[in-house]
Amino acid sequence: MRYLCNTPKKPSDRSHKVRLAIGNGIRADVWRDFISRFGNVEIRELYGATEGNFALLNYSGKIGAIGRDTFLNKRFFPHAVIKYNVERGEPVRDSSGFCIEADKGVLVPVL
Repeated sequence: MRYLCNTPKKPSDRSHKVRLAIGNGIRADVWRDFISRFGNVEIRELYGATEGNFALLNYSGKIGAIGRDTFLNKRFFPHAVIKYNVERGEPVRDSSGFCIEADKGVLVPVL
C-alpha cells in the first residue's frame, strides 16, 4: 500500500473493484492515505513471525489496532503480555521470580 500511495496520483485512482486487502501490518499514516486516495477498501492485517507460536490479527479494521488474539490462540496457545525492562534487557519479575503480566490497555514505550 505504501508503494501504491507513492505512485503519481491519477483521476482514476478510485475506479477499481477492490473491496478487501489483507497483508502484513501497515502504518496508520499509510492506511489513512490509502483510504483517502483509493476509497473505502476494507483492510485486515496480520502480525506474526515464523519463529513465534501464534500471530495477531487486526480483523476489526481499526486503524492502528496492531492486532488481536483469535479464539484459536486463546484456546490452544495460552499466553500473556509481560512487563519488560528495556534498559536491563530482561522481563520484570515478582518476589517469587515469576514474570509480571502487563496491564491491559497500557502503552509500552519502544526505545
